[in-house]
Amino acid sequence: MRKFLIYFIIFSSATALGLAAINWKVDPYAIFQTRGGLAKGEVSPLLTLNERVFKTVLLARENPAAIILGTSRADIGMDPDHPALGGKRAANLATFGQPIAESRQLLALAASGGGLKTAVVGLDFFAFNALFPYPSDFDTENFAESRPLQLAFSVTTSLDSWKYRKRARRAAGDCCLSNGARYPNRPDQFVGHYRSHFMSSERMYLLEKYLPSPGCAFSFAGRKHASTLDELRAMMALAHAKNIALKLFVSPSHARQWEVVASAGLWAQWQQWKRELVRINGEEAARAGRNPFPLWDFSGYNAITTEAVPREGDLQTRMRWYSDSSHYVPALGRVILDKMFAQPVSASNIASSIPDDFGVLLTPATLDTQLAAIRRGHDEYRATHPADVAEIAGVAAEAAHRKYCAASAR
Repeated sequence: MRKFLIYFIIFSSATALGLAAINWKVDPYAIFQTRGGLAKGEVSPLLTLNERVFKTVLLARENPAAIILGTSRADIGMDPDHPALGGKRAANLATFGQPIAESRQLLALAASGGGLKTAVVGLDFFAFNALFPYPSDFDTENFAESRPLQLAFSVTTSLDSWKYRKRARRAAGDCCLSNGARYPNRPDQFVGHYRSHFMSSERMYLLEKYLPSPGCAFSFAGRKHASTLDELRAMMALAHAKNIALKLFVSPSHARQWEVVASAGLWAQWQQWKRELVRINGEEAARAGRNPFPLWDFSGYNAITTEAVPREGDLQTRMRWYSDSSHYVPALGRVILDKMFAQPVSASNIASSIPDDFGVLLTPATLDTQLAAIRRGHDEYRATHPADVAEIAGVAAEAAHRKYCAASAR
């Protein structure tokens, strides 16, 4: 019996070590080996499906000098190779549906190496809903120091290694950027179907993002999670303490997205959210004896955010700035970074098309003026785009009919 146990232990250990060696060699999440292959334009076909593993377990631990945080809007629209960040070790750590608490955790992890100097944070209203469920692929284990070792011996990793071996490697242009971020939905790929793609995205936001079931409510504080505003406060306190240049911005989603916010009955909360951002920024600066962090508002109504959405079936028109009403394209992300870092617009051919009111610094002195301008823009948009407004109202009615809302869960 003792001999059998010894052989069993030896066999089990050899099997575990063998699987770990295979996982390390195959590296389905691109976390064990150097990123030389990625730099050459090759990536794991499973990387997009395991983006959080790649970004949390590898990128955030590489002692970056600059990071980008936020939801899929920043993931898709922000390029870490922008000239303002290109001379630094930059990483895009934004992920799909990233709640502000996860942004705070990623900031702390990236700062733990001591080399972080700059953090660009995309702020999205829905990510501050404490009742918004964490994405299914979010795992607090990814932040553990031993996570790489856990994944090396994981059965799930072994299964993914097997799946990876069955697939041919694809070029980065089909899947991912060299830093692991997903390539955006290119606007031209939706030619003929822009409108239906906009409506599909808006339906999802009304069903799942702004007022998620079963509570169907929006709150900065929830029963299971800390106040999302306190999470932001903690991010600012950490940045002040670590001398990290924090640059915050409200994403420039399409004007239809703000109509979705209004249709969800959250217009007042959306404006109050911006007031809270300014207030907390000022309070944490005073506490640290420093100036507030630059807080930019790229939302609202202007020549960019009100870009016309082609009619269904239009095979000629290509949108310039958006793939849907939530997500902007990298060309616009470059303009945002240009403005935030006070650099000339990177692409001179688009400089003349950027309106002066695209991007306003939010401070106690500018806040009320900006909120009033957005209210006026909203009224004007509703008056001049009745078809879009009616379309979103229809989507909102459909979402309300389909949703299950339990008052006791609020």
